Amino acid sequence: MKRVEPRIKKNGMELETVKVGMVELGLAANSHFQGHVTHPHAEVVAICDMDIENADNFYQHNNGNTVRLSTTK
Repeated sequence: MKRVEPRIKKNGMELETVKVGMVELGLAANSHFQGHVTHPHAEVVAICDMDIENADNFYQHNNGNTVRLSTTK
């Protein structure tokens, strides 16, 4: 059976890609990130964490993947 991806709509219009920003890169972040980057209609465009070292490690581990890195202090 062929898997059919759900259609994503906003204001009645079908979207081709949903842009995702990830905030707080805790324990589940890697799993969520992999789910987003492997989904055909999702694109992770930004990540953010209060701990700059944690954010940088996550960014480096995921090869940058065209993601913008942001930290807050």
